[in-house]
Amino acid sequence: MAERMWQRFPFQAAPFLFAIFFFLFSYEINNFNLTIDDERHAFFTQEFVALGRWLFPIVQLVWPQLVVPQATYLIFGILISITYCLALGLVGDRELKPFHFICFAAFVAFPAVPAQLEYAAHIIPIGLSFLCTMLAVVLTLDAPAHAGKQRLLRLLAAVLLCTVAAGAYQSAILIYPVVLAPVVAYRTFLRDDCRYADAIKLYLTGLAIVVVATTLYSAIAWLFLAVSGITPASDYLNKAYMASGTSALDHLIARLVEFPRGMYLVLYGWWWDFGIARYSFVLAISFSAWLIVRAAGTWLAAIATAAILAAILLIPGALILVSGTEMPLRTFVAAPAALMIIFLLAYRVSSSQFVRNTLTALLVLFVIQCMYINSTQQAQAWVTQRHDLVLAGALNHDIMSLVEVREGEKVTLDFHGFQESHNVFPRAPTVLLGESFVEWTRNHHGRLVFYLNLTGFYWYEATTDEEHVRLKPLYSDMPVWPRPGSIRIVDGVTLVKLGSCDPATGKC
Repeated sequence: MAERMWQRFPFQAAPFLFAIFFFLFSYEINNFNLTIDDERHAFFTQEFVALGRWLFPIVQLVWPQLVVPQATYLIFGILISITYCLALGLVGDRELKPFHFICFAAFVAFPAVPAQLEYAAHIIPIGLSFLCTMLAVVLTLDAPAHAGKQRLLRLLAAVLLCTVAAGAYQSAILIYPVVLAPVVAYRTFLRDDCRYADAIKLYLTGLAIVVVATTLYSAIAWLFLAVSGITPASDYLNKAYMASGTSALDHLIARLVEFPRGMYLVLYGWWWDFGIARYSFVLAISFSAWLIVRAAGTWLAAIATAAILAAILLIPGALILVSGTEMPLRTFVAAPAALMIIFLLAYRVSSSQFVRNTLTALLVLFVIQCMYINSTQQAQAWVTQRHDLVLAGALNHDIMSLVEVREGEKVTLDFHGFQESHNVFPRAPTVLLGESFVEWTRNHHGRLVFYLNLTGFYWYEATTDEEHVRLKPLYSDMPVWPRPGSIRIVDGVTLVKLGSCDPATGKC
C-alpha cells in the first residue's frame, strides 16, 4: 500500500525543479547576503528559542552555524522541490507539461519566499516546514483509506509534522490548511470521487490537526523556555497561545476587520513601485479562481468552491488576528503555497488548450514580475552592504586612531543616532534585505557593534541598555560622525555620534 501511495507523486521531476530553483536563486546561492538580525543570530542562538522557534536548536545539532551562504540554499532547493512533487501528486498531475515547471517557478519566486530566505538562519528550517506540512496533507488525505491503527498513525504523524512546521516558524502551520482545503474541494465538487459527508469529515479532521498541533507546539515552546531559562520574546507566545479566553476573544474581534487587508497588501498593495507586478498577480489569481469555480457542476458546488478559494486566500494572513500589528511579508509564508495549489487546480480542471495556454502565459508574466521584484531587492542589498562595509571600515579606522587595544582586551562602544542609506532601487515594504545596519542603530544601539563583530572587528563590545541611557546626555554637544570630535572616550567607553534623533519617532 505504501509503495502504491508514493507512486502517485512524480519525484522524477525533482532534479529539473531543483535546476529551476538554482536558476532563480543563483545570485543568493553564490553571494553572502547579510540581513538585519543575522548579526545577532550568528552569535546568540538562544534567540530562536525566545521567539518560540524551537526547531532551530534541533537543526543546529546537525548544522551548528545557520548564518552561512550557499549550502543552506541548496538544501532548501532540494526540500522545496520534493514539496512541489507532493503537491503535484495531490492534484493528480503525474504527466508534467511546461506549465507545471512554470508554476513551480511562480511558487518559489513569489516575494514571500525570498522574504523568508533573506534571513540566512531561516533557510533550512523554513524548507523543512514546507516539506512537513505537505507531508501532513498527504497523510491526512490517505488516512481514510485505512482503518484502526494505520489510520490513527497517519493522523498522529500529520499532527507531529504540523507541530514541527510551527516550531520552525509559527505561521508555517498555515500551509497545511491552504493546501488541504482546495484539494478536498477539488475531489468533492470537481472530480466527484469524494462524498460530501467524507469531505466534511476531512475538513473537521484537518481543523482538529491544526488545533492539536498548535497546542503541542506551544507546550514544546514553553518547555524549551523553561529548560533553557530564556525569557520569551515572541508576541506569538504571549498574545496568541497563552492569552486568556476573554482577552483572546477581544483581540480576535479587534482584528477581524483588519486581517483581510494583509493579503490585499501581499497580492496588490505593496507593489505600487514595481511596475505591473500588482496587476499580473491579481490577473493570474483571478483567472485561475474563475476557471476552478466555473468547473463546478452545480451552483451550490460553485458557491462552496468560491468560498473555499476565498478562505485559502485569507488564511495566510491569519496571524494578524493574534499579533496585534500589521505583519511583515515574510510571515505570509503560506501565501505562495495557496497560489501554487490554485494555479495547479486551475490548469487541471481546464480542458481547452487555449485556456491552458492563456493560463500559462499569465503565469510566465507572473514569474517575470516576481523575478523583477527579487532582482531589485538584490540590487538594493548589494549597494547597501557595500555601503555598510565601507562605513564599518572607516569607523574602525577612526576609533582605533584614538583607542589603544591590547591583545585580548575589548573596546566598549556606544553609538548614538543613525545614518540613513539611500539608493535608486525600489524597496519592498517590510522586507529587510537591503536595510542598512548603520541605519538600524535607531532601533538598538548595539546592532552596529554586533555587525562589526560579524565582519571581523571582533574586539568591540556594546554598552548595556542602562549605560546607553546614562551616556545619552553627553552626545548633545558632539558633532555628527565623521566630523572631528564625533568620537570621544568617557570613563573607558568610546562614544560615537552617528546622527541625531529621528524627528518622527524620537529614536536615537
